[in-house]
Amino acid sequence: MKRKIFTTITVLLVSLSLLTTAYAADYGLIYDETEVLGTPAVQELGAEVLPAFSDKYGIDLRVDVLTTLADFDTIDETAAYLYEEYEYGAGAGKNGVSLTLLVEENETGASLKDWYVYANGDSAELTNGGWALPDEFYDAVDAAAWEGDAEADANALYEATAWLVVTLEDYALNGGVANTIWSPEAGLLNASNVPSVEAVESDVPYVLDYSDILTDEEESILMEEAAALAREHNFFAYIVTVDDYTAYTNGDVQSAAEAIYTQKGMGVGEEKDGLLLLLSTYDRDYCLLTHGNYGNYAFNDYAREKLQGFFLDDFGNDDMFGGFQDYLKWSGEILTAAENGNPYSEGNRMMTEEEKSEDILFGVAVIAVFPLLVAGVVIFILSKKMKSVAKAVKASSYMSGKLELTDQWDRFSYMTETRRKKEKSSSSSSGGFSGSSGKY
Repeated sequence: MKRKIFTTITVLLVSLSLLTTAYAADYGLIYDETEVLGTPAVQELGAEVLPAFSDKYGIDLRVDVLTTLADFDTIDETAAYLYEEYEYGAGAGKNGVSLTLLVEENETGASLKDWYVYANGDSAELTNGGWALPDEFYDAVDAAAWEGDAEADANALYEATAWLVVTLEDYALNGGVANTIWSPEAGLLNASNVPSVEAVESDVPYVLDYSDILTDEEESILMEEAAALAREHNFFAYIVTVDDYTAYTNGDVQSAAEAIYTQKGMGVGEEKDGLLLLLSTYDRDYCLLTHGNYGNYAFNDYAREKLQGFFLDDFGNDDMFGGFQDYLKWSGEILTAAENGNPYSEGNRMMTEEEKSEDILFGVAVIAVFPLLVAGVVIFILSKKMKSVAKAVKASSYMSGKLELTDQWDRFSYMTETRRKKEKSSSSSSGGFSGSSGKY
């Protein structure tokens, strides 16, 4: 009897020691006892990305940042307790994965002491760890990555969580999880839109709607369209909305876009090629930013200027979703032209389908109809003049000085025109960035 009482009291004390949620930060499915790691990116992961992942694949992803293990001896015991006590796991099988981090707060942020990835549920594939964590994840949970300030620590937390998401999604999409969680046969996806193993995906969400100007459905559609563009062109195009860009920089809106692009680790490949459309809603500022050698090759000054025209008219009518869709659609067109070795320029104009049809019709008119009209007018004029013509008997009649020229003209063989390039509202910066900005 005494043993039962002792056990009950022990469990109660452990529960109370862990029930610190009310005194900690809760970013959706990311729990942070330090309350200093809640950057916008981390909050986006916890409140948007992790719940959406769970809904789509039936795998509950949780992150717990702890400053103590309470009465447990090891972090894996703590992780298992939290999973059971707070009823982690999705669906009837309670399938899920949690990342538990033990940190120690310091003057500048938090240092990482230990970590553990815990999987549970009725899927043997998931709980037996058939999925392998990438090197990038281990880099993010290395103690060295947590020796900076709070912002650097938050970035390490973001990277670790993001790579956990990417790893499990890749595993699911390639049929590594049984029907208890996800498989192509379950009907959640079909073969036509499952990316290949080699398909490139960004570890940064393609859409970061910090200003909350999109509905969940609109954001989901844009995420898929951006992912499709990445798979087709091996190039990342991002959308970011913020309330006020000045929170990210002391300079202009392009400086803010460059800071976001760099801090988030956007782009693909060694050159970090990519495109970013940043909207700052407070004073209706925008920046269209590209980075990398290939990014600047495809999205040159002309291409960026024309691309702006396709989404700014939508933004002017407060149709943000339509503008973002046009941005992604025409970014794909620009990339296709660049891949064919003919990037858009003054000599290779961007046109809508309607403009292309009009151009073709005009060409047909010029080639076929206009020459017929000119020929008809010439024949009519010549026929009128022929009525007064009589055959001359002697050649001297043509030399009598009576010849009158009815038309005169000078024929120019060459003409040279000098043009001065008109400056556009665009700018370039060091670090491989080129951008165009303004108001919408």
